[in-house]
Amino acid sequence: ITALGGEGTAAALQRTFLRFFKEFNYEKMGLSCQLRQDICKMGGVESTPSGFVIVKGKGAPSVNVNGFTQYVSWKDLLARIQRITDGNTKAIVE
Repeated sequence: ITALGGEGTAAALQRTFLRFFKEFNYEKMGLSCQLRQDICKMGGVESTPSGFVIVKGKGAPSVNVNGFTQYVSWKDLLARIQRITDGNTKAIVE
């Protein structure tokens, strides 16, 4: 799903810098799925030339979460979500 900071030297420096922060502000967050004949057309809060924005960061530091796969089968989407929830990471909701 995501790319943190894009590509190149600037992105590498940003990723190194971002590890010192525990919280990040965001301007917008959203994820959509238009389901037709077992195919989900994914979207977010904005479109990009290569996909869509799921989380648009705000302020400093700014983190954007981008999606790149616009069409995915419903079965594959559910399997991906299951993999995330079965993983070693836990969602923190405060």
